[in-house]
Amino acid sequence: MTSDRRSRRSFRPHLGLSRSQGGAPRGLPWFLLVALGIAVFVLGLVGFLQAPTSDPRDHRSFSDALYQTLQLFVLKSGNDTPSVPLALDIARFLAPAVALSAALVAAYAVFREQVSASRVRLWSSHTVVCGLGEMGLLLARSFRRRGERVVAVERDESNPNIEVCRAEGVPVVVGDATAAPVLRAARVDRARYLVGVCGRDDVNAELPERARELPRHRVLTAAIHLVNPELCDLLAEGQLSHGRSDQVRLEFFNVFERGAQAWLAEHPPFRSGRRQLVVVGLGYLGRALAVGAARAWLAANPEHRDLPRLVLVDRVARQKARLLRSRYPQLNDVCELVSLQIEIESEAFEEAVFLDPAPSAVYITVGHDSQGLAAGLTLAQHLRGKDVPIVIRTSHGNALRGLAGGFEQIHPFALLERTCTADNLLGGTRNEILARAIHEEYVRKQQAEGESPATNPSMVSWETLPESLRESNRRQSDHIPAKLGAIGCALARRVDWSAPLLELTPEEVELLAWMEHDRWRAERVVEGWSYSQGAKDASRRTTPWLIP
Repeated sequence: MTSDRRSRRSFRPHLGLSRSQGGAPRGLPWFLLVALGIAVFVLGLVGFLQAPTSDPRDHRSFSDALYQTLQLFVLKSGNDTPSVPLALDIARFLAPAVALSAALVAAYAVFREQVSASRVRLWSSHTVVCGLGEMGLLLARSFRRRGERVVAVERDESNPNIEVCRAEGVPVVVGDATAAPVLRAARVDRARYLVGVCGRDDVNAELPERARELPRHRVLTAAIHLVNPELCDLLAEGQLSHGRSDQVRLEFFNVFERGAQAWLAEHPPFRSGRRQLVVVGLGYLGRALAVGAARAWLAANPEHRDLPRLVLVDRVARQKARLLRSRYPQLNDVCELVSLQIEIESEAFEEAVFLDPAPSAVYITVGHDSQGLAAGLTLAQHLRGKDVPIVIRTSHGNALRGLAGGFEQIHPFALLERTCTADNLLGGTRNEILARAIHEEYVRKQQAEGESPATNPSMVSWETLPESLRESNRRQSDHIPAKLGAIGCALARRVDWSAPLLELTPEEVELLAWMEHDRWRAERVVEGWSYSQGAKDASRRTTPWLIP
C-alpha cells in the first residue's frame, strides 16, 4: 500500500505526467528518437565535410560543417554544394523527419493532461480508485478487465504505478483524495463505484463523507478498505444499525477477512478425518483463518461433538489467543485452542512437536515470502508422505513455485491477487449479498407459482439480470435496517454463533410488508411508472399494483 505523505500542494489536482519521468509518456520511444537524431547529425556532419563547396578555392571549416548540419533539422541548408554525398543526402531528408517526430511527441506529452482531463469530465457510471499502492493497481486493472471505465487518484506524484496506469489507459488524478477539487476532477459525483484503498484507515474512512458533500444524481457505492479487521467490523456494524439510505451506499471491507474466506474455500481446514489444524503466524490473516476454521467446523458439526484442535504458533501466541477468546467467546466451546509461544527461527520450531498427531492442514501466514517458505520447508520435512497440505501466504501468484519444487504439498496463496478483484470486492459486500438473496427468493416464489423465464423475463440469474432490476434489489436491501428499526431490531455482527434465528410475530411481518410496499411504490413513481388496470406493461411502465 502506498504511503500517505500529506502536503498542501497535493490538494491541487492534476492529470499531468509524473515529473520523475521528465514529462515523457511511458512507452514512447524517446531513446529511439535521440539515437536516430545522433545518427542523422553524424551523417550530416560527415556529408558536409566531404561535400565540395561552390568555389573550389574555398575550404569548409569544421565549424561551418557543424552549423550547416544543425540547420538540416529546421529544413535549411544542404542544397548549396555542387554535388551531394550519400551521407548528406540521407541526413537532409531524415533530419526534418526526426525533428517533426520529436515535436509531435513533445506536444503529446504537453497536451496529454488536458486531453485526459477533458475525457474524464464527460464520464459517468465509472469507477474511481483512490490509492495506487499494490491493492489499488490490482483493483484498477480488474475493473478495466471487466470493461469498466476507471479513474485512479494518487497523492504521491512519484509513485511509479501512476505511469503504469496511464500506459494501460487509466487516467490518474494526482492529489489528495479527501479534497473536494480532487474528487470533482475524478467526477466522483457521476461515478458508480468509489474504492478507497489509500495507505491509512483514517483517510479511507473520510472518503465517503467527502463524497456525500458533492451533489449527486445517482447512488454511489463506496467500498472502503480498513486494514484493522476489528475497526472494520465496528464501523460496518455502526453502518448496519444506522441504515443510512442517502446517495452514498457505504460498504467496509478488509483484505484479511476476504482473503481468509477465499483461502478456506480453496484449502478446507478439516479433511481426511483429521481434527487438528496448525496456524503459524497470528497477524490479522492468521486470526481470521483460525476463526473461519472454527466456524466452518461448527457449521458442519452443530452438535459440538469431537471438538477440533486449533494449534496457534506465534512468538506472542498467548497474547493473540487471549485477544481471540475475548472477541469470540464461543471459541472455547467449539474447539480446543492451543497457543504455542515459539519463534519461527528457533530449535522448538525445527523440532515441530506440534505436528504430532499429523494435522489436517498447516496454514503459514507470516509476512515475508522467504520466511514463510523457510517455515514451510522445515515443516514439510516432518510431514513427508502424510498428505498434509502446507499453505503459505505469498505476495505474488508465482512466488515460491520454483523454489518449492519437489514439495507437492506446499501451496502458495497470493493474498492480494486473490482478493483485490472487482468481482470479489463488489460481490462480497453486505448490500450485494442481500440483494442477490432477495432476487433468488423472488425467483423461487415465482417458480412455485408456475412462472418461468418465458412468462416472466425477470426470472433469470443475477449475472444476466438487467442492471435496473439489480439496482432495485439493492434499494430493497438498503431499506432493511430502516424496517428492522421499526420493530426495535437492528443488524449486527453475530457474536453468539449458536444463537437461534430471530422469529418475527405476524404483526411484525405485516408492518414490514406494509413498509416494503410503500418503499416499492415510491420507487416505481420516481422511475416513471403509473397505475393502470389490467396486466402489467413494462414497455408503457404501467401496473395495477401501484396502490396503497
